[in-house]
Amino acid sequence: MENISPAIETLIISEITGTISQEEKEILDLLIAVHPEVANISKHLHKKLGAVTIPKTDIDAIITSITNEINNVETLPAPSYKNNSRRRWYTIAGTTLAAAAVTAFIWFRPGNTSNIPSPHLDKAFFANNQKAITLTYGTAIKTIMGQGLSINEKGVITTDDGQVFDTEILPGENASVAVPDGGSYQLKLSDGTQIVMNSKTTATFPLIFGNRRNLTLAGEAYIEAAEDATKPFVVYAADTETKALGTAFNINSYKTGNVVVSLLKGKVRVSGGGQEKEITPGNAAIYSEGNIEISPNKKDLLDWAKGKIYLRTTNTQEIEETAARYLDLRIKFDKPITGKLARIAMERNNPEKFLKQFPAGYDLHPGDSTYYLR
Repeated sequence: MENISPAIETLIISEITGTISQEEKEILDLLIAVHPEVANISKHLHKKLGAVTIPKTDIDAIITSITNEINNVETLPAPSYKNNSRRRWYTIAGTTLAAAAVTAFIWFRPGNTSNIPSPHLDKAFFANNQKAITLTYGTAIKTIMGQGLSINEKGVITTDDGQVFDTEILPGENASVAVPDGGSYQLKLSDGTQIVMNSKTTATFPLIFGNRRNLTLAGEAYIEAAEDATKPFVVYAADTETKALGTAFNINSYKTGNVVVSLLKGKVRVSGGGQEKEITPGNAAIYSEGNIEISPNKKDLLDWAKGKIYLRTTNTQEIEETAARYLDLRIKFDKPITGKLARIAMERNNPEKFLKQFPAGYDLHPGDSTYYLR
């Protein structure tokens, strides 16, 4: 990302002023984690504007007052809304509290994140943790490395390290990408849909979409579906179907018989077990045992795409399974965890740190391929 868009700067300013929504906060946190330039501008704006207070009065009165007082104001054109509460205006003060005039203000409509780039995984992030990815198409099975691949409108596959698989593919012929334990991978499909795959995840999809845009997922992925009003993007995971139009969402289907669809922006419809429900940004549809329930998104929803996850459990089996999947690390507890363990952190590039955080009373014993906690 060479330039920071006004939409990203506005997200940062809304965080500073305390008016950012949970959906916007999750997107901003991910952008800061994977884009160094976004992190730098965030620090810069926090330093300059951290002490600024936005008056909590009538928003239109604020706008009128500001536009009357400043000579050079740069604005982004705002469309007309019947409901004024959907407009958000921010005033940006100067570099110090003593500044007497407002130098700029930015218009931002909640949910208008079209200028925000899709999240991607930094190359440096996995420099020491490359995993072999399995790519299958037609009768070919390839083992590839690197961070991701893209597919053009003709079905030609290009990896980020320069490999090109020039295939003659008919619409609807499938390919699949499998990410092993401890890995993560990015995809850009032929329709422009962007996907970040978590570890132990397989995605199957047509190299060229025909009349339908379908993808089958086992595991977890963050998906930004390209907009196409005539062809919804449909994801099948376990016994569920998620239908989206120009939407950003996360699907987790690791647990057998359980699927969690978490929406960041747009709108999706989730069906399963004879039920069908729509969810709005900031909420998740949780499918389990044939039922769908709606619940708020978890705060750490996309931490896995930043290279770390947190567990809040004393269940040793869950810890063992998650460490194997996310860190490609085999551990075995010989006794249960007693007492309160608030949070367990797993950083993909620092498995040693994970092994050192268990409470007193455990001794670490390395085996041939497994670490034993006794």
